[in-house]
Amino acid sequence: MLIAIPSYDRYNIKTLDYLEKENVDKSFITIFVVDTEYDIYKKNYPEYNIIIGELGICNQRNFITNYYNDGDLVICMDDDIKSIIHLQDKPFLIWINECLTYMKDKNIGLLGVTSSTNIFWKKQSTAPDFQIKNFLCVGVFHIYKVIKSIQISFPFLEDYHRSCLYIKLYGGIIKYNPVVLQTTYWSKGGCKSNGRNEEIYVKSVNDLLNKYPDLLTVSEKLIPSLNKTKKLPNIRIKKN
Repeated sequence: MLIAIPSYDRYNIKTLDYLEKENVDKSFITIFVVDTEYDIYKKNYPEYNIIIGELGICNQRNFITNYYNDGDLVICMDDDIKSIIHLQDKPFLIWINECLTYMKDKNIGLLGVTSSTNIFWKKQSTAPDFQIKNFLCVGVFHIYKVIKSIQISFPFLEDYHRSCLYIKLYGGIIKYNPVVLQTTYWSKGGCKSNGRNEEIYVKSVNDLLNKYPDLLTVSEKLIPSLNKTKKLPNIRIKKN
């Protein structure tokens, strides 16, 4: 099992606390940091494999892809996941292995979960455990098959870019429905925090819309970390 955790400017990794509670072997986990922060992370987490990658979420995601071997299935988790609630009370290692098996059986290279953190809403859902469809595979948590020729090139919305690339290649993405992430989107720190502003965000939206007009549509959304007073353009993946 391969678990990759990119981290930047967060020296107390909540995801590691969750994985430890779930009895995940530390040897499965690799933390990817930048060179200027390596010593701090190594001091805080001496028992983990820590690799110096690259600055910026887009560059770091590509570094992680290049670090592993073509064909590897990598569980990529952000560093601020407090918990993952399984609505059927399955332990992490059980449902993760079910996901890995399903990906191999269906020969589809990307699996994600819902971006909603609303447990009550998810409990009302009648969706099957697994679906194959066009949807956004959020970057916070995803499992992907390493294909080194697939590289992300947008400083914002890298999860949309990845989703489009894998939809184009496989015809859809696997959605695993029984889990809810407990995390804070757009929180301070993390690989998301370096050199990203409203202007770069809007450019990423426009460039993605122009690149994938058959897969994407546009709406508006309030993004507090960029602008607390006005809605910004926001893309969505079209339904199948």
